[in-house]
Amino acid sequence: MSQYDFRFERGSDGVAVLTFDRPETLNSLTFAIYGQLERLFRDLDDDETVKVVVLTGHGRGFCSGGSVEDIIGPLLESELDDTLAFTRMTGAVVRNMLRLQKPIIAAINGVAAGAGAVLALASDLRVMSEQAKFAFLFTKVGLTGADMGAAWLLPKVIGTVVRNMLRLQKPIIAAINGVAAGAGAVLALASDLRVMSEQAKFAFLFTKVGLTGADMGAAWLLPKVIGTGRAMELLLLGDKVPAEDCLRIGLANRVVPGDAVLAEAMTLARRLAAGPGLALAMTKKMVWHEWPMDLDAAIEQEAQAQALLLRAHDHREFYNAWMEKRDPRFLGR
Repeated sequence: MSQYDFRFERGSDGVAVLTFDRPETLNSLTFAIYGQLERLFRDLDDDETVKVVVLTGHGRGFCSGGSVEDIIGPLLESELDDTLAFTRMTGAVVRNMLRLQKPIIAAINGVAAGAGAVLALASDLRVMSEQAKFAFLFTKVGLTGADMGAAWLLPKVIGTVVRNMLRLQKPIIAAINGVAAGAGAVLALASDLRVMSEQAKFAFLFTKVGLTGADMGAAWLLPKVIGTGRAMELLLLGDKVPAEDCLRIGLANRVVPGDAVLAEAMTLARRLAAGPGLALAMTKKMVWHEWPMDLDAAIEQEAQAQALLLRAHDHREFYNAWMEKRDPRFLGR
């Protein structure tokens, strides 16, 4: 009988394939699977038969994250110490993956959601099918999006104004209808989401007027959003960047026709406003607080935050709504 609740097959070529094998639930995770993953990735360093690990899923899903029935229900009735032990264990899975001195490749055959998205993110390479999707959907169930090290791992997209924007515990959406230049570009950059019209442009033009391109936190923020190489180009040259290029390099989240910019931004804003406010606030806070941390500190902070939100009203409301087959009514607490 297998020691795992997933398939783990060692090949003679040194490649081991780990296949999540609960296709009826899109390969959701259980308490047992989390524990097995933590131990497996810890022990693989000493396994000389394995040189590379490939993660994939059986059926339509890669991994849909923690099981609602097998994990969320029991956690809602557990003591805080037990909940914290669980969230620390989930973070330990990611820690052990990152510490493993062997490449991990995620072959993402379908949806990678919640913890499944983080496991794919913690892999060294990610190969996706055309139908596959990522979904960091923690906030949709009343939890912080900063879980299992996600806010430390994901690229992190600051002047008193910028600092206060980042510290605000509510989402900020920039609806960029035209040119965003100089300080205007930095204010848009400091927003949490950016919707641009097809005619809009970014221009970090400080150097064009004899000033340093590092102003208002731009040199701190921009590399976190688009990477150091691109950021250096934009800040040194000060050239205008068309909306299409902004979308391609990750500076824009959406590009829409000019007359639809505000409507698209309002659609996003209403989605967020109707969501679990506490979870959204915690997610934004953790993304910025974790940036200077090392991985261990980040995972511990996320474990504590998630343990608290696992016991909060909005997460219990999600569970009740799931069991009653209705939409949840989040209250932001």
